[in-house]
Amino acid sequence: MKTEYLGLDDISGSLAVINGIDGASYDEIVDITLENGERRTGRIIEVTKDFSVVLIFESAKYHDYNMLMIISIITGAI
Repeated sequence: MKTEYLGLDDISGSLAVINGIDGASYDEIVDITLENGERRTGRIIEVTKDFSVVLIFESAKYHDYNMLMIISIITGAI
């Protein structure tokens, strides 16, 4: 199953914080599409009731993420 969210709340290095992701689980795979169409892959490494933290695998410059993102969580991908 695939669930999509739009937006990014904070980023520091390869860690992205996304608020309001209902139903996200630890260790789920995340597909990230940047505004310019480039794609990245990550994994959820922390989940709280308010936000999730995603570790982005592919390297990129900070300005690559300083834009709108589509976050796709692929559930059951463990």
